Amino acid sequence: AFETKLEGQRTEMERAKTTITQLQGWEPKAKEYGAARRNVERYTQKYKEAEMELARLQETEKKCRGAAEAAREAAEDVRRRYIFGQAAILASQLEEGAPCPVCGSIHHPHPAEKSAESVSKEEMEAKESAAQEAKDAWKTLKEQRELAETEKKQAEERLREAEKERDKASAALRGAETNLIDGIADSAALE
Repeated sequence: AFETKLEGQRTEMERAKTTITQLQGWEPKAKEYGAARRNVERYTQKYKEAEMELARLQETEKKCRGAAEAAREAAEDVRRRYIFGQAAILASQLEEGAPCPVCGSIHHPHPAEKSAESVSKEEMEAKESAAQEAKDAWKTLKEQRELAETEKKQAEERLREAEKERDKASAALRGAETNLIDGIADSAALE
Protein backbone atom coordinates (compact mmCIF):
# COMPACT_ATOMS: atom_id res chain seq x y z
CA ALA A 1 0.00 0.00 0.00
CA PHE A 2 2.82 2.37 0.86
CA GLU A 3 4.57 1.65 -2.44
CA THR A 4 1.35 2.21 -4.41
CA LYS A 5 0.82 5.52 -2.63
CA LEU A 6 4.43 6.48 -3.27
CA GLU A 7 4.10 5.56 -6.96
CA GLY A 8 0.93 7.70 -7.20
CA GLN A 9 2.73 10.66 -5.65
CA ARG A 10 5.63 10.23 -8.11
CA THR A 11 3.19 10.19 -11.02
CA GLU A 12 1.45 13.25 -9.64
CA MET A 13 4.82 15.00 -9.23
CA GLU A 14 5.80 14.14 -12.82
CA ARG A 15 2.54 15.58 -14.10
CA ALA A 16 3.06 18.71 -11.99
CA LYS A 17 6.54 19.07 -13.53
CA THR A 18 5.01 18.62 -16.98
CA THR A 19 2.41 21.31 -16.20
CA ILE A 20 5.14 23.66 -14.97
CA THR A 21 7.14 22.99 -18.13
CA GLN A 22 4.05 23.66 -20.24
CA LEU A 23 3.41 26.86 -18.29
CA GLN A 24 6.99 27.93 -18.88
CA GLY A 25 6.51 27.21 -22.60
CA TRP A 26 3.29 29.26 -22.63
CA GLU A 27 4.80 32.47 -21.25
CA PRO A 28 7.33 33.11 -24.08
CA LYS A 29 4.64 32.34 -26.64
CA ALA A 30 2.34 34.87 -24.99
CA LYS A 31 5.12 37.46 -25.07
CA GLU A 32 5.85 36.63 -28.72
CA TYR A 33 2.17 37.05 -29.57
CA GLY A 34 2.02 40.38 -27.73
CA ALA A 35 5.06 41.68 -29.61
CA ALA A 36 3.64 40.49 -32.93
CA ARG A 37 0.31 42.19 -32.17
CA ARG A 38 2.10 45.46 -31.33
CA ASN A 39 4.02 45.20 -34.63
CA VAL A 40 0.75 44.86 -36.51
CA GLU A 41 -0.59 47.96 -34.74
CA ARG A 42 2.58 49.90 -35.52
CA TYR A 43 2.64 48.86 -39.19
CA THR A 44 -1.08 49.54 -39.52
CA GLN A 45 -0.41 53.09 -38.31
CA LYS A 46 2.52 53.48 -40.72
CA TYR A 47 0.39 52.18 -43.58
CA LYS A 48 -2.41 54.64 -42.75
CA GLU A 49 0.11 57.49 -42.61
CA ALA A 50 1.57 56.46 -45.98
CA GLU A 51 -1.94 56.27 -47.42
CA MET A 52 -2.80 59.77 -46.17
CA GLU A 53 0.48 61.22 -47.45
CA LEU A 54 -0.11 59.64 -50.86
CA ALA A 55 -3.65 61.06 -51.02
CA ARG A 56 -2.34 64.51 -50.06
CA LEU A 57 0.38 64.38 -52.71
CA GLN A 58 -2.04 63.12 -55.36
CA GLU A 59 -4.35 66.07 -54.69
CA THR A 60 -1.48 68.56 -54.65
CA GLU A 61 -0.02 67.09 -57.83
CA LYS A 62 -3.41 67.35 -59.55
CA LYS A 63 -3.65 71.05 -58.66
CA CYS A 64 -0.03 71.64 -59.66
CA ARG A 65 -0.56 69.87 -62.99
CA GLY A 66 -3.55 72.15 -63.65
CA ALA A 67 -1.50 75.22 -62.76
CA ALA A 68 1.35 74.07 -65.02
CA GLU A 69 -1.05 73.49 -67.91
CA ALA A 70 -2.61 76.93 -67.41
CA ALA A 71 0.84 78.54 -67.26
CA ARG A 72 1.88 76.72 -70.44
CA GLU A 73 -1.25 77.87 -72.27
CA ALA A 74 -0.72 81.46 -71.06
CA ALA A 75 2.91 81.35 -72.23
CA GLU A 76 1.85 80.02 -75.64
CA ASP A 77 -0.73 82.81 -75.96
CA VAL A 78 1.83 85.48 -75.04
CA ARG A 79 4.37 83.96 -77.45
CA ARG A 80 1.79 84.01 -80.26
CA ARG A 81 0.98 87.66 -79.49
CA TYR A 82 4.71 88.49 -79.42
CA ILE A 83 5.28 86.84 -82.82
CA PHE A 84 2.31 88.70 -84.34
CA GLY A 85 3.69 91.91 -82.85
CA GLN A 86 7.09 91.20 -84.44
CA ALA A 87 5.39 90.54 -87.78
CA ALA A 88 3.66 93.94 -87.48
CA ILE A 89 7.02 95.62 -86.81
CA LEU A 90 8.52 93.98 -89.92
CA ALA A 91 5.42 94.83 -91.96
CA SER A 92 5.63 98.49 -90.95
CA GLN A 93 9.00 98.68 -92.69
CA LEU A 94 7.85 97.06 -95.97
CA GLU A 95 7.88 99.09 -99.16
CA GLU A 96 6.01 98.12 -102.31
CA GLY A 97 8.49 96.70 -104.81
CA ALA A 98 11.17 96.07 -102.15
CA PRO A 99 11.67 92.42 -101.09
CA CYS A 100 10.24 91.23 -97.78
CA PRO A 101 13.05 90.31 -95.31
CA VAL A 102 11.10 87.17 -94.32
CA CYS A 103 9.78 85.70 -97.57
CA GLY A 104 11.44 87.75 -100.29
CA SER A 105 8.22 88.79 -102.03
CA ILE A 106 8.12 92.26 -103.61
CA HIS A 107 4.32 92.45 -103.30
CA HIS A 108 2.77 93.02 -99.88
CA PRO A 109 -1.02 92.74 -100.28
CA HIS A 110 -1.91 92.01 -96.59
CA PRO A 111 0.82 93.26 -94.23
CA ALA A 112 0.42 92.48 -90.51
CA GLU A 113 -0.83 95.34 -88.37
CA LYS A 114 0.18 96.20 -84.83
CA SER A 115 -2.50 95.33 -82.32
CA ALA A 116 -3.19 96.28 -78.74
CA GLU A 117 -2.52 92.64 -77.81
CA SER A 118 1.15 92.85 -78.80
CA VAL A 119 3.60 92.12 -75.98
CA SER A 120 7.28 92.75 -75.43
CA LYS A 121 10.01 90.13 -75.53
CA GLU A 122 10.44 90.57 -71.75
CA GLU A 123 6.76 89.84 -71.12
CA MET A 124 6.98 86.73 -73.30
CA GLU A 125 10.13 85.52 -71.53
CA ALA A 126 8.58 86.14 -68.12
CA LYS A 127 5.52 84.00 -69.04
CA GLU A 128 7.75 81.26 -70.46
CA SER A 129 9.84 81.31 -67.28
CA ALA A 130 6.71 81.10 -65.11
CA ALA A 131 5.46 78.16 -67.22
CA GLN A 132 8.80 76.37 -66.82
CA GLU A 133 8.77 76.93 -63.05
CA ALA A 134 5.23 75.53 -62.84
CA LYS A 135 6.26 72.53 -64.93
CA ASP A 136 9.31 71.93 -62.70
CA ALA A 137 7.15 72.16 -59.56
CA TRP A 138 4.72 69.65 -61.06
CA LYS A 139 7.60 67.32 -61.96
CA THR A 140 8.92 67.51 -58.38
CA LEU A 141 5.48 66.72 -56.94
CA LYS A 142 5.07 63.86 -59.39
CA GLU A 143 8.37 62.37 -58.19
CA GLN A 144 7.29 62.82 -54.55
CA ARG A 145 3.96 61.12 -55.31
CA GLU A 146 5.73 58.20 -57.01
CA LEU A 147 8.00 57.85 -53.97
CA ALA A 148 4.94 57.96 -51.68
CA GLU A 149 3.32 55.19 -53.76
CA THR A 150 6.43 53.06 -53.29
CA GLU A 151 6.49 53.78 -49.54
CA LYS A 152 2.79 52.87 -49.27
CA LYS A 153 3.41 49.55 -51.05
CA GLN A 154 6.35 48.82 -48.75
CA ALA A 155 4.31 49.69 -45.68
CA GLU A 156 1.53 47.41 -46.90
CA GLU A 157 4.02 44.56 -47.43
CA ARG A 158 5.49 45.06 -43.93
CA LEU A 159 1.96 45.09 -42.50
CA ARG A 160 1.06 41.83 -44.29
CA GLU A 161 4.26 40.19 -42.99
CA ALA A 162 3.53 41.40 -39.46
CA GLU A 163 -0.01 40.02 -39.72
CA LYS A 164 1.38 36.64 -40.79
CA GLU A 165 3.81 36.66 -37.84
CA ARG A 166 0.97 37.62 -35.49
CA ASP A 167 -1.22 34.81 -36.84
CA LYS A 168 1.64 32.32 -36.45
CA ALA A 169 2.31 33.50 -32.89
CA SER A 170 -1.42 33.32 -32.13
CA ALA A 171 -1.58 29.72 -33.33
CA ALA A 172 1.50 28.81 -31.27
CA LEU A 173 -0.02 30.48 -28.21
CA ARG A 174 -3.32 28.63 -28.66
CA GLY A 175 -1.38 25.35 -28.93
CA ALA A 176 0.54 26.12 -25.74
CA GLU A 177 -2.71 27.07 -23.96
CA THR A 178 -4.33 23.81 -25.06
CA ASN A 179 -1.36 21.80 -23.77
CA LEU A 180 -1.43 23.70 -20.51
CA ILE A 181 -5.18 23.22 -20.04
CA ASP A 182 -4.86 19.53 -20.90
CA GLY A 183 -2.00 19.20 -18.41
CA ILE A 184 -4.01 20.89 -15.66
CA ALA A 185 -7.03 18.66 -16.43
CA ASP A 186 -4.80 15.56 -16.20
CA SER A 187 -3.44 16.74 -12.83
CA ALA A 188 -6.95 17.38 -11.54
CA ALA A 189 -8.04 13.92 -12.61
CA LEU A 190 -5.32 12.41 -10.38
CA GLU A 191 -6.72 13.94 -7.24
